[in-house]
Amino acid sequence: KIIWSSSDESIATVSEDGTVTGVAIGTATITARCGDIEEYCLITVEGKKLSLSELEKIRLQYGRPWI
Repeated sequence: KIIWSSSDESIATVSEDGTVTGVAIGTATITARCGDIEEYCLITVEGKKLSLSELEKIRLQYGRPWI
């Protein structure tokens, strides 16, 4: 079984299946452990992914179409 972890869950979380989700801008190390074997990857979260409804709110607030 692979055990996944994040060095900083305020930046990025990782699920049991290894899916990484950015939470805030910054860097975190994602680690995968299986028995005595350990591998890691440094990730950088650069920005937030916006949904269409969030883009619409921005358009309504600032009067600029984004789509």
